[in-house]
Amino acid sequence: MKVVIIGAGSAFGSRLSVDILSREPLSGCTIALCDIDNSKVCTTRNYVQKVIDGNKLKSKVIAGTDRKKLLKGADFVVIAVSIGGPAYFDNPYEFEMDIPRKYGIVQTVGDTVGPGGIFRALRTAPVLMEMVADINRLAPRATIINYTNPMAILT
Repeated sequence: MKVVIIGAGSAFGSRLSVDILSREPLSGCTIALCDIDNSKVCTTRNYVQKVIDGNKLKSKVIAGTDRKKLLKGADFVVIAVSIGGPAYFDNPYEFEMDIPRKYGIVQTVGDTVGPGGIFRALRTAPVLMEMVADINRLAPRATIINYTNPMAILT
C-alpha cells in the first residue's frame, strides 16, 4: 500500500506519518512525502525513517518535490497544503484576518468560513484542482483525503 502526503514539509506531515505507521494494517506501507520545500520534506523523511528503524517496521519512506513522480501507484493521497505562505502567521494569513477586520468583520479564525476562508479558497482551489487532475491521471484508484482549509469549501 502506498500513501502519498502532499504538503509533508510541515509538522503535520511528521505527525500524520507516525499515526499511519502506528496502525497495524498500515505498518508495512510506503509513505511518499511531497512538498515544494525540499529541505523541509527531507527533514520529515529523516524523522519518519528514524521511527521506522526504531520500531523495526517493514515500511518504506520516500520524499521529494516532484508530485507527479510520487503519485504513481498511490492508494491514498492526503492533501494538506497552505498556498501562498504559512497557514497561521505572516502573509497571506494576516491579510485574511486584517482586511475583513478593517471593514468591521471579526473572525475567530480566517481559514474556514467568512471572508478570510473565501480568500483562502480562491487562492487554493486552482492548485487543488491541478493536484486532483494529476491524481486522476497517475493514481486513478487512489482515495483522496483533503486536509486543506477551508475544507468545507474545497471538498
